[in-house]
Amino acid sequence: MVDVSGPLRVERVDGADPLGALAGEWRALFESSGCRLPFLAVEWAQAWWNHLRRGGSTTRDSLQLRAIRDAGGALVAVAPLMLTVRPAWSPLRVRQLHFLGADGNLTEVRGLLCAPGAEKAVLAALRTDLEASGGAWDWIHWSGLPPELTEAELGADPARLQKLAAREEHVLEMPDNWETFKSNLKRNVRESLRKCYNSLKRDSHEFTLKVGRAPEDVEGALARLFELHAARAGVTDTIKHRDVFGLPSERSFMVEVCRAFAAQGRFRSFELVIKDAVVATRVGFQFGKAWYLYYSGYDPKWSEYSVMTTTLAEALKVAIAEGITTVSLSTGTDQSKSRWGGKVIPRQEWIQLRGTGRARMAYRTVESLRTGSWKRSFDFLRPSAGKAAEAKPAEAKAAEAMPVEPKSAEAKPAEPTDKPKSA
Repeated sequence: MVDVSGPLRVERVDGADPLGALAGEWRALFESSGCRLPFLAVEWAQAWWNHLRRGGSTTRDSLQLRAIRDAGGALVAVAPLMLTVRPAWSPLRVRQLHFLGADGNLTEVRGLLCAPGAEKAVLAALRTDLEASGGAWDWIHWSGLPPELTEAELGADPARLQKLAAREEHVLEMPDNWETFKSNLKRNVRESLRKCYNSLKRDSHEFTLKVGRAPEDVEGALARLFELHAARAGVTDTIKHRDVFGLPSERSFMVEVCRAFAAQGRFRSFELVIKDAVVATRVGFQFGKAWYLYYSGYDPKWSEYSVMTTTLAEALKVAIAEGITTVSLSTGTDQSKSRWGGKVIPRQEWIQLRGTGRARMAYRTVESLRTGSWKRSFDFLRPSAGKAAEAKPAEAKAAEAMPVEPKSAEAKPAEPTDKPKSA
């Protein structure tokens, strides 16, 4: 048991292999906390750092791992932070402190691994430690924060805070039988499921669902995922999104992390097979009685049969049969997740600026480059905005009072909805 009634101690973990040095305690905390997010496991952090950290002249990442302990030395939380510097070597560089996982949305939720009930105390101790670290950073990107956390509880100077769009995760509570689950769906979703199955049956396309779990299943399942995910990304008559496994480093990362999870019995792959060919696939991870369903892919030639919807439905039947209590459909706001119902968990994201003119200018420059808007700025970045506003007409003041929140930099692309043949 951890004790957060007293002061917490924040330690920076250094050495030749900081992640490996903390790995044993990290795994134990992951298990005891009941965490169901693969992104907060030490295996994810190790694979990410091995394959996706940046070390070039334009961008350089350095690990800033923190262990938060109680008065007795027990591990209460892990903060897998990293400092990103752009450009790597320049007196004009900008320095962002954020959680490990800055990628093309491979890491869907970035944040703290924390003992239940300790989040607020941990955040207060961590923020105090980081603010006392001198001039090492220009801003902190806080992410993965619990929805109930208030701005006051975050503890930073409100004048230096900017709230970003929350990252929403869709989670299904699973009953003990498929008919009950289906009866709780909206009528249009039940009708869509009926058409999916009937269209395959009418055209005499029998299917099976192949479930992969073992370490020896990983390589083949991921090869098919990469192929079908890329094929889906190439479809132009639906919602466009990128191939998140397009780079060799992204594929190598995925292979390493899935092998590690498979060795622990946590890897799952769900493949819809028709005529001895995999036409749709989705991978996921199991933690206790919870599933996290990750990326997917399908053969566009079969899109008229809504094979992705059928794959998900068949996977959910397996979940019910195996006594799984919750299934996460991952993050995003698209209809392919929201139509299944369940609950939405909005994880907060905030920017905390260091209180210097340099930090304000650095953040404004990076945001302008990221969004492509050179003239855009936020009131909280302009200390003299209040005085300037006094001379403006009331209409202009009202217009400027409307908040403008930047979009999340790693928002997950929407999954396409494929239309089945009419039943």
